[in-house]
Amino acid sequence: MIGIWLSGLLRVRSGRLIATALGVMVAVALLATLGGFLSTTRATMTSQSVRSVSVDWQVQVTTGADAHTVLSTDGTCPAPGRPCRSATRRPAV
Repeated sequence: MIGIWLSGLLRVRSGRLIATALGVMVAVALLATLGGFLSTTRATMTSQSVRSVSVDWQVQVTTGADAHTVLSTDGTCPAPGRPCRSATRRPAV
């Protein structure tokens, strides 16, 4: 029964059937391309946005701690109140 219906459909409306199949193929290809683009973009979006942000090393020192000791632990800060070199460096990617 279904075979008779399909053969009649192919004989009478073959152009419309081919056009519909092509339309479905184009829609599926578009969705697949869009999905691939979004997954690739999502994977690299974070690393691209972080790459342009400089690191700001802010540390809260406990009460009674010596400022010279805290600043000398990194080794790049010359003295309290002066900017450290590490505050202006960009992270290595």
